[in-house]
Amino acid sequence: MAEAIVAMFVLLGGFTVIFRLFHTAIHYSGIIDAQQNKVRVALNKLEEVRAWSRSVHTPVGSTPFDPISAGWSSWHNKSGVDDDYPEICWKVIVEDYVLYSPCWQFESIKSSDQRKMERCCKQVTVKVNTTDPEAIGTGMMNRPVVITTLIGQPSIETTNLTVSVTGSPATVVQGGKTPTYYAVLRANGHEILDPFFRWATLGDATGTCLESATGGNMTVEHKIAVPNGNPSVIYSVPGDCVPRATCKFRGSTVTGDGPTISIQDS
Repeated sequence: MAEAIVAMFVLLGGFTVIFRLFHTAIHYSGIIDAQQNKVRVALNKLEEVRAWSRSVHTPVGSTPFDPISAGWSSWHNKSGVDDDYPEICWKVIVEDYVLYSPCWQFESIKSSDQRKMERCCKQVTVKVNTTDPEAIGTGMMNRPVVITTLIGQPSIETTNLTVSVTGSPATVVQGGKTPTYYAVLRANGHEILDPFFRWATLGDATGTCLESATGGNMTVEHKIAVPNGNPSVIYSVPGDCVPRATCKFRGSTVTGDGPTISIQDS
């Protein structure tokens, strides 16, 4: 009789443990399913944004890719409820993303000279949760899912490439600088964002070109040699010249000239 009673208590304890383990497994299975649904909604929303960008921004220039307020107003800071999972809410955030030159390991030695691309790439973040997508609730069921990707300006055919340089004619005296000159690369009349340009002055005068980190604009400076022979100060030959921007895009070299610059010593 005693052995039977002990066996019954052992069985009862075993069933209790098994029941609690089974209940815990069902609970965590529900949490995993809920999180998987959130991930599924976030991934589907990212694919929707990618497909939208390909359809809207192709051909390049048909709809502005930059700035965000112009080309991304359909998605930036937009939120909603998923059609297949009405208990799940989502929010899309679009931000500018800076890409640095592929030669960054060489250019990073001088951080001020490191070239960067500021307009051709956007960072898209999708936040998903059962309530407010940006809220961080207590408990695993209320844990938000955040997925981020980068979307760039669509590719473009390299036909009818042109470089245009804008700015005003200028006169520069010793130690002075010109206004800023801007270069734009276009294909079939549509702007290609963030190409790198090499600047020079062309003509019977030479000025010092001061390029920006993005490479799309520069100023011309008239430096003179000081009496102590400082090697950092460069001669600028007086006369007339024009700023020339050169761009190499997918193997094609394209140049464009700006307005006339008069460099004078006095």
